[in-house]
Amino acid sequence: MIRDDQLRAAASTAAAVTAQVPRGAKVEVLARQGGWVQIKVSGQTGWVRMLSVRTTDTAQRDVGG
Repeated sequence: MIRDDQLRAAASTAAAVTAQVPRGAKVEVLARQGGWVQIKVSGQTGWVRMLSVRTTDTAQRDVGG
């Protein structure tokens, strides 16, 4: 994570916040939808804004980027 963000239940700012994800956290990217990415962090899955995540080349290939 390149900035703090809120982990949300769905890819929407209106979705419930399920956790806070701090800057520097290592996350697994699971999917992409519009300007959102679904991640797994500390055993939880949810959605964060794409601009909050820096992906490696491997992660981008895994989600079709």
